[in-house]
Amino acid sequence: MDVEIKFLWVYLWPILLFLTGVILSKSSPTKINSIFGYRTKRASLSNETWSYANLRLGKLSLIFGGILLYVSIFSEIIRYFNLQENDYINIHAYSGLLVWPICIFIIQRELRQKFDDNGKEKD
Repeated sequence: MDVEIKFLWVYLWPILLFLTGVILSKSSPTKINSIFGYRTKRASLSNETWSYANLRLGKLSLIFGGILLYVSIFSEIIRYFNLQENDYINIHAYSGLLVWPICIFIIQRELRQKFDDNGKEKD
């Protein structure tokens, strides 16, 4: 497999995910916008939901990005023992693609639990 594709799926994806987490955790967007941030209907209900969703995405991105980066480095070491190149790339590609739906599911569930349909925090 091409070196560029291998780098993209194995290293760049976890690094970008981790960096997204750092950015959103340190300086998430404070006002609802259509350019940058976690933009779903529920997250855009109020500034409270917007801030919560972006901060939570930052934390989840740090966690999942760190895990994927660790797995990438660790599997690079063990790959030489028994995995074929295509199996190795597929494992990373699919695990990286699963991260965003998992993050969206977690955040949307938490927004439903923490905020009402008008974006006000539940008691």
